[in-house]
Amino acid sequence: MPNKKGGRNYKRGKKTIHVQKELIIKETKNEEEYGFIKQKLGNGRFTIVCQDGISRLGIISGKMRKRVWLELNDYVLIAIWDYQTEKCSIIHKYEQQDVQKLIEKEELNKEFVKQSREDLLNESSYDDFYISTDESDDDDDDDDDDEKKLDDKWTKKDIDINDI
Repeated sequence: MPNKKGGRNYKRGKKTIHVQKELIIKETKNEEEYGFIKQKLGNGRFTIVCQDGISRLGIISGKMRKRVWLELNDYVLIAIWDYQTEKCSIIHKYEQQDVQKLIEKEELNKEFVKQSREDLLNESSYDDFYISTDESDDDDDDDDDDEKKLDDKWTKKDIDINDI
């Protein structure tokens, strides 16, 4: 009997059930902390500003690697290393609605969230690429000279048919 509703994608969508995930809260105050991803360093490493005010190097845990994609401005749960307190492992990523629930439960400090968003707005990622006007004026003069040389080289010449 033919499928009149439309192919295997229709059948596949029928079976999906949306399950609401359980909110993960930090267990021990000394070992786990909430943090905010401020900078991507590459190779699964991030600069994380923690709720206790310390900036740490966060390394994504092996369970999350290539399964959960972390971006700037994400809130995460970290496990602080015992032997190096300036480093930590990222063990969970929070979605935006989870962050709101943590604020309501007073697990995540409201001032920390406001401060992290303000810091993000104040920083400009284009500062490295800014070129001052003084340098660009000097470069324009050089470009004009180069264009004149090219124009002189490629000027029209009268070609006689007999030369060909």
